[in-house]
Amino acid sequence: MVNQHAKWLRTTNRIEWRRPIPSLNYLLTSHVWRQDHNGFSHQDPGFIDHVVNKKSDVIRVYLPPDANTLLSVADHCLRTRQYINVIVAGKQPQPQYLSIEDAIVHCTKGIGIWDWAGTDRAAEPDVVLACAGDVPTMETLAAVEILHEWFPDLLIRVVNVVDLMRLQDDREHPHGLPDADFDALFTTDTPVVFAYHGYRGSSTDSPTAAATTTTSTCADTSKRAPPQPRSTCASSTGSTASIWHWTSSTASNASARPPPTPANT
Repeated sequence: MVNQHAKWLRTTNRIEWRRPIPSLNYLLTSHVWRQDHNGFSHQDPGFIDHVVNKKSDVIRVYLPPDANTLLSVADHCLRTRQYINVIVAGKQPQPQYLSIEDAIVHCTKGIGIWDWAGTDRAAEPDVVLACAGDVPTMETLAAVEILHEWFPDLLIRVVNVVDLMRLQDDREHPHGLPDADFDALFTTDTPVVFAYHGYRGSSTDSPTAAATTTTSTCADTSKRAPPQPRSTCASSTGSTASIWHWTSSTASNASARPPPTPANT
């Protein structure tokens, strides 16, 4: 259904006399973090991977971290036309991080630094912990607390992603970030750990990560030849959670972004 609707939207976008229709809003509430009685059949995160392979002019993916950001995202999506909006939000109670006013600002940006959650105090961080989705955000904030207890001098920056397409290159997706804005968030030479609900995509343009039962590292020194991403990377993934990290290589390209798809060892 989603495949056919995406094709239909792309076709009607080229028909001038046809009026835009309300977007198809897909609310995904059963996700991989809840391995209950339904198991993998109801909680396969591969739907995101399937959707992001569609054309960028019709696809949007949102992962609100709490109830207020979910309200803001839903309000936006219900007002849009001619899109397929995927919203990933679990149906279990979750912590509330932002007021509705702050949630609207954060969702409008789609991505941002949570100063209150980090320990970098606006300085250059030693590590960037990024997260997208409700459970990944909760686990990331727990990780910050543990790291701060063990290593009180470690400067940690927390970046939260609501609009997954903000991680794309702005030359590849209309919601993507320019290099300067991307580097302002993630720096060019700081290790980044990204906790994310989804698989690593087969396309190098996809920002998705892989959920496996192994830990792997990689050294991919190929830099982006416009409009392709990114730089040197390393990945670490768990059996039910997708966690991958990258390190930027600045020796030959100071503005190179980390690769959205870490390679296998």
